Amino acid sequence: MKKESAQVNLLHILNDGLKASLLLFLPFIAKEFMISLTKIGVLGSAINSL
Repeated sequence: MKKESAQVNLLHILNDGLKASLLLFLPFIAKEFMISLTKIGVLGSAINSL
């Protein structure tokens, strides 16, 4: 039981960490692909609502 709980906790941390790090990289992605910050804001809101 303890092993399964640790695995679920690790997967939860990874899932939230990936989503949070993606939001941090959005301004750099916008600059690289020449996307307006308005569109990046909409994309960030969409990602955050998942």
